[in-house]
Amino acid sequence: MPRFQRRCSPLLAPLAIVALVVGCASLPRNPPKIETFALPPSESGLLAESGAAVLGATAAEESAFLLLDSNADALFWRLALIDHATTSIELKYFIWENDETGRLLLERLMAATERGVRVRLLVDDFPIQGSDRRLGMLARAPNFHLRVFNPGYIRRGVIGPAMEMVVYFRELNRRMHNKLMIVDGHWAIVGGRNIGNPYFGLSEKYNFRDLDLLVTGPVLADLSDAFDEYWNSGPAYPGEAMGGRMRAWHRDRMARRFEQRVVSDRALLAQSPFPLERKDWQEVFAALPSKMVRGTAEYLHDPPVVGGDRSDRLLYTLPDIGQRAQSEVLIVTPYLIPPRRLRNSIAGAVERGAEVRILTASMAANNHTVAHSHYKKYRRPLLETGTRLFEFHHQPRMPVRLLSDTAPVRSKFVALHIKAVVEDRRRVYLGSLNLDPRAMEINTENIMVIDSPALATLLAAKIEAMLEPGNAWEVEMTESDRLEWRSGPLVETRQPARNSWQRVADFFFRLLPIEGLL
Repeated sequence: MPRFQRRCSPLLAPLAIVALVVGCASLPRNPPKIETFALPPSESGLLAESGAAVLGATAAEESAFLLLDSNADALFWRLALIDHATTSIELKYFIWENDETGRLLLERLMAATERGVRVRLLVDDFPIQGSDRRLGMLARAPNFHLRVFNPGYIRRGVIGPAMEMVVYFRELNRRMHNKLMIVDGHWAIVGGRNIGNPYFGLSEKYNFRDLDLLVTGPVLADLSDAFDEYWNSGPAYPGEAMGGRMRAWHRDRMARRFEQRVVSDRALLAQSPFPLERKDWQEVFAALPSKMVRGTAEYLHDPPVVGGDRSDRLLYTLPDIGQRAQSEVLIVTPYLIPPRRLRNSIAGAVERGAEVRILTASMAANNHTVAHSHYKKYRRPLLETGTRLFEFHHQPRMPVRLLSDTAPVRSKFVALHIKAVVEDRRRVYLGSLNLDPRAMEINTENIMVIDSPALATLLAAKIEAMLEPGNAWEVEMTESDRLEWRSGPLVETRQPARNSWQRVADFFFRLLPIEGLL
């Protein structure tokens, strides 16, 4: 089994020692772990049967796809897959919120383990919500296996973890941004959504406009191999080594607290359309053969390397976006800080006669104002290539808002979170990859490249709906070389914002020399 060792410069070695002393609560270094791999696809059950029904009329190399456009549908399908799992569930996520939907999915996963289903959950450490003891307790539950990607060893306080970040910045700054769910070896969900209320429409602060793909077919083998690669990698830390020794009374107390939180969650969830208990989803699976579209798919991902040589990047294996386009390129990304290579590829597509339209978040529709602050200077260079640039509205029209909010919740604003590209109404790129330095050069990411005119046409129609007046602002340069934001009859001469405080934050964020980290 590969072991992950952090190394620091000899000049920083004294600081590393101080960090370890200050951070008295720390994880064991490189505890033993057992390599495990994907189980064979299930031979019976609804998931095996429905997968066979969907693929019955497809070519041997083709997979099938369903766009999960609404936040409510995204949670429905995750619940449906978990509820009908018979052998295995693999999950890999950057964020798993400790909120109502996060706990609902966790409760359903635990119920699946009680049926004998093996669950493997890999989550990134940086945004994790949950104490090491809770993680350790979860990892020790029967049939439930949990690993944490690239954790900091110092676990308590502020000074110790901060010093560890300084000493091992290159390693700890690399986060696993991937999103993937595989069930019974027959079905997967790939896309941009993490796990939490904003991704499923139940956050009152803001909900995301996001997108996933429900997938079945031969590409599942590549997805399983990619999961195993991460699961058995050095940076995947075994959850059972976290939390130290726990007495029985401590485990019982944490279990009771979780049960109490689940009960209190029902105040919100009971008003939502999501089933609180396991249910039979046969009807929705029976409708899939007529709903899913076919195509060939390639799954690309960064290697799970946090130190040393990272030359084998997704960025270098991914075909340049727009390079092959002849007539049209549609790009959606919430965070846009385009490198020169991407700008050149876009300019080349325009020169060949292709119409290039980019949709990114307006400052008002961005949940990370700091990322927007360093995007602003690229507006003019993009417009000068002939690209049409749009910025998503934080208060979109009702049809688009209904895809983001799940009743009874109405969020204060909608934030863009989709990462997708459509070329020539034929090729689709969809996954976790934003078009910014953090995604392209720092984090690990995954993306699916699909050749499917049917899927591309469907996705293009959804993107064009988001570009309509009332849903997005088109950014234009006037004859006097000023920028304007147009949305139907509305014209703004300064970028849309949620409030004046956001404008103040934007001003100061722009002064920070951190573009390469965003």
